[in-house]
Amino acid sequence: PTDSQGITSISPTSTFGNDITGGMTIFGTNFQQGFTAKMTKSSSTNVVIEARSVRWDSPTQVTAWFTIPTPRQRGTYNVIVTNPDGTTRSLPNGFEVK
Repeated sequence: PTDSQGITSISPTSTFGNDITGGMTIFGTNFQQGFTAKMTKSSSTNVVIEARSVRWDSPTQVTAWFTIPTPRQRGTYNVIVTNPDGTTRSLPNGFEVK
């Protein structure tokens, strides 16, 4: 089950480079320890960028580190967090690779 209200905001919301250097801070609800994070391209969901590292900060905040593949897949991405119990949180069109 996807909770489209699960992610309320992220920071940063875009990148020009191949790395989100300080990590992406994801704010929302009911994040569980042991979660995974990924981004899928809004226009082509077969373009998936898995987080190379994640950190659970609290039930309302997590951090994920992404490496953008080279050459960069410019465009808008959906940010998706999957909890160990199978529930997901998403932010459609939440991130932009410029």
